[in-house]
Amino acid sequence: LRAVRLHTWSYNSDDLTVWRRREEPPVVRTLATLAAAPEEEEPTGGDAHAPPASAALHTPPATAHLLGGIAWNGARMLAAHIATRGGWAQRLSGGAETQVCELGAGTGVAGLQAAALAGPNAYVTLSDKHASLVDDLAASIRERGLGDRCGAKLYEWAVGDAAALLPAHSSATHFDLILGAECLYSLGTAGAFAAALDALAGPTTVVLISCEHRWSTAECLATLEDLGWCHEVLSEETTPPMPGDLRPARVSVMELRRRAPPDRKLPPI
Repeated sequence: LRAVRLHTWSYNSDDLTVWRRREEPPVVRTLATLAAAPEEEEPTGGDAHAPPASAALHTPPATAHLLGGIAWNGARMLAAHIATRGGWAQRLSGGAETQVCELGAGTGVAGLQAAALAGPNAYVTLSDKHASLVDDLAASIRERGLGDRCGAKLYEWAVGDAAALLPAHSSATHFDLILGAECLYSLGTAGAFAAALDALAGPTTVVLISCEHRWSTAECLATLEDLGWCHEVLSEETTPPMPGDLRPARVSVMELRRRAPPDRKLPPI
């Protein structure tokens, strides 16, 4: 890997070095695409995050967006959840209109999985605030032949035009499913993420997120709670270390719901 060192920090006696790749031709990696499994079955045998079918995932070359250009373990877990749990494979491929949005999509692992499962009445919008990553998402969509059911748009949480994320051909006023993979990575992201949910979600919207448990995760979830979004953990796994990491990570898939007013209770998830 040809790279230049940008910064080195020392934290708790550990040195953290950030590298950026030099300019080089775009890279196309192979990303596993899960097949829909019967609802009562759990993935068995082998690596649950690397099923046999595969498709092209466009990876940005040299990029300043060091976090957005990585296919994180949380994104893979969220993609697996969509394909095998919660009835989403059946709903996405069914006859009812289903509008899906992935916030802070980065490489778009979870949203592309949803698009791969989508039938003619489902549409997936991948969004990110970085124009170069949106271009890269569009390349992934083209390379996978998903252009009839998936698109990429520029959107910054709490700033962009939320209504513009919905496809022009749809009469929907909100999304049915909102995805967020590894979006709660710092304390500064939680408030903007909640504002984006407020703008995009309707009364029946389901919000699924995944996150690695880092030093700031509990504070981010508490901020969401304060802003009216409560969470429930749906699944949790210890995942292998990401390249360059030394320790395995604990990653959760969660459902977010608006907190009920004081005079009524939330229905069970």
